[in-house]
Amino acid sequence: MKTLNTLLDAALAKTKLPSDRQLAKKLRVSPSAISLWRQGKAIKDSHLADLIKLADADPVLAVAVRQEMAETPAERQLWGPLLDRLSAAAAVVALAALLPFGVKAKPVDIQALTQADSAKSVYYVVRQLLARMLHRLRPRTGWSLTHA
Repeated sequence: MKTLNTLLDAALAKTKLPSDRQLAKKLRVSPSAISLWRQGKAIKDSHLADLIKLADADPVLAVAVRQEMAETPAERQLWGPLLDRLSAAAAVVALAALLPFGVKAKPVDIQALTQADSAKSVYYVVRQLLARMLHRLRPRTGWSLTHA
């Protein structure tokens, strides 16, 4: 529910709309639908996709919303690893994008990663590498890991 509320707020900010009522009109849903989504009620995939597009957000957030809205532990187990893997993949893509800037990544022991407890380990290792690379780039670019 937290991710969905954040998406709703981001869509409001991005579109510069004054209220959820106006956002509902833009999404072609009733104002009560937005209210129900804010309370944690289900959102259709089509509406979630429209909301992500309106907020100009990362589509991976759809998986985060689905994980947060999961009703059973089995559903959460289904969405959790997928979100971790997508996050790790996004971090790898970000690292690859920085290579043209002359940033060199330190080799990572893939064997050790495959023996780790979960896919989250890959995400955190890649995130640490990205943070180090951005730290080296900061004097030239001003970028940081929290840069929007």
